[in-house]
Amino acid sequence: LAIRKNEEEVLKTIQLQSIGQIEDAVQKIHNADKIYIFGRGFSEMIAKEMTIKLQLIGKTCEVHDDPNIIRLKSRDIDKSELAIFVSLNGETAELVEACQNLSMKQVTTITLTTRIDSTLSKISDMTLVGYKGEQSFFPDYEVRSRLSLHVIARILLDAYVIRMK
Repeated sequence: LAIRKNEEEVLKTIQLQSIGQIEDAVQKIHNADKIYIFGRGFSEMIAKEMTIKLQLIGKTCEVHDDPNIIRLKSRDIDKSELAIFVSLNGETAELVEACQNLSMKQVTTITLTTRIDSTLSKISDMTLVGYKGEQSFFPDYEVRSRLSLHVIARILLDAYVIRMK
């Protein structure tokens, strides 16, 4: 059951990806003077991994997971920069507020999420959506699997490295 659940999450997430959309996101990453990645809770680990990988390939990138810093930073980001949000449900208040701030300033935003109908998806310039199964082995806690977000992040960064070589 555990193996099948994870296999389903990976395969369905891959099927949801569009080559054109991945290419657009790669171009936005390439063109950005600096990249900010925002994540909260268990999504922080994906945000941190993305940041390190982007730094390793020479992109100026920083990650933020503190709600107050996310809110403040979103007011300072420049039009030549890019913001990436990692959010399982796309409703985290400080991420939504940050995306709204950036939208008003016409800063490009990319969201990695499992909910296309979320507030973050609706206000973000681009949304890369992953599959989220219905079953949770920890129903009392907000610790659902972020495997699909990992898969999207990996596809995006692999595509970036391939494209830029």
